[in-house]
Amino acid sequence: MQGYYPLGATLGAMITFHEAAAKVHAARGPLAGAAETETHWLFSPSEPDSSLGPTFVNRETGDIEQLDTDPKNWKPRLQAFRAQEPRQLPIPQEFFAHPRAMEQ
Repeated sequence: MQGYYPLGATLGAMITFHEAAAKVHAARGPLAGAAETETHWLFSPSEPDSSLGPTFVNRETGDIEQLDTDPKNWKPRLQAFRAQEPRQLPIPQEFFAHPRAMEQ
């Protein structure tokens, strides 16, 4: 799939939300929020990085799907995620930090 590259190894089995948060925290740093659908979690870092796009985790494989910064690549994926009516989830305290604004 164009527009994303996997980070980390596949866990090979269903992954828990806590495990996914730990994995994304290790790859992206502190987290500010998350949302879930039946197939994926979407994580929001507390310190946005303009060189990276949205970060998804596949709930079945545990793969981090790090999208790039080109909206042509991630906008359709984000719209499809929103169409599934995701539910917001609190970040486990050990991975949480209050969000900071992206510097222009």
